[in-house]
Amino acid sequence: MLLMIIITMTAQKVLENFIAEQIIKNERFSNGTENVDMQTIQSAYGTAGVWSFFILTVAVYLVLMLAGKWLWNTVAVNMVTVIKPIDSVFQLVGLAILVKLILY
Repeated sequence: MLLMIIITMTAQKVLENFIAEQIIKNERFSNGTENVDMQTIQSAYGTAGVWSFFILTVAVYLVLMLAGKWLWNTVAVNMVTVIKPIDSVFQLVGLAILVKLILY
């Protein structure tokens, strides 16, 4: 669990830096100068933080949707007798959201 948190935070920081650098490059191109003020840089990193969080959240749910249904139906159903197979990946996403709401 701790390793997953560290990987996610590292991936978000790398993605955030990449997006911020692209925003700053775009700002330099539109201004026609190499100089960008500190407010623009801070704004770029703030925007990049939001975008990186959104992109990683979507990526995590895509992995959950792709691998989760298969894992649930092949592993969980065979190991625990009271668990039934799921028909749709959206049931799994709904279950994940419900568990997160209950735990937080």
